[in-house]
Amino acid sequence: ISEIDAEGTKKEAEGEQVLVHHVKPSDTIQGLSLLYGVSVQRIKEVNGIYSSTIVQYSSLLIPTSEDAVCVKRKRKPAMTGRRKQLEDLMAMDNAAVEDSLQTALYRKMCALGGGSLQQAKAYLSLHDGDLDEALKAWKEDFDWEEAG
Repeated sequence: ISEIDAEGTKKEAEGEQVLVHHVKPSDTIQGLSLLYGVSVQRIKEVNGIYSSTIVQYSSLLIPTSEDAVCVKRKRKPAMTGRRKQLEDLMAMDNAAVEDSLQTALYRKMCALGGGSLQQAKAYLSLHDGDLDEALKAWKEDFDWEEAG
């Protein structure tokens, strides 16, 4: 089997040639079939895929011939909503993270009846960027003001 890293460099193993395609969230098995000129069924056979969904895989082997050897594929770990949010935030620069957190806190504050973007920034600063703690503290202060 040949392996191609970063979508294009062929590698050899077991005498067969295949390409390694690193799966992106926008990829479909039909799209890969058109891109590489290989049937959907052949891509499924080589990778041991039974459904039409491929986003659960980090990479797929794309055969360069109809004789490529079938391989058992491993799924990439599932990403939960919270984990995905954290990964997205980690990919941003610090200023973008601060803006994102401020906006999230401000929206929650507005949904609860008040607050400003400046207050969101201050509460996040006081609570070291912890969104839940900042919201909790703001809510306590807001409730105290409403009661008084």
